[in-house]
Amino acid sequence: MRLISVTVSTITSSKGVTGSAVVTVADDLGNRVASVNVDGVWTISGRTYAATAKTGGTGSVTIKSATILGGTGFQFCVTALSRPGYQLDGSGLCAAPGAPALRNGPVLRTRLV
Repeated sequence: MRLISVTVSTITSSKGVTGSAVVTVADDLGNRVASVNVDGVWTISGRTYAATAKTGGTGSVTIKSATILGGTGFQFCVTALSRPGYQLDGSGLCAAPGAPALRNGPVLRTRLV
């Protein structure tokens, strides 16, 4: 399987600004993969916060940040993907609101073991 995309946007409410990262995973044939554990890190104003979630039936998951006080810059980076029966080979992908995703290395791929 491989990491298809990470899309980060902002959600503004009366309580402040929150980051929202949508992570999508597919197999090598392009089929979406459910039940993948997605580990990532939010970087907000130079501080990092770990986050983890699991993809649903569509192969996607939305991971929200804590409220961002002051509305300063932030990004989300996928650090690992895991699912029983697969082996990880590669590195993650980072994205920020309104910016294209930046790859931290080769395409994140796994293969059946």
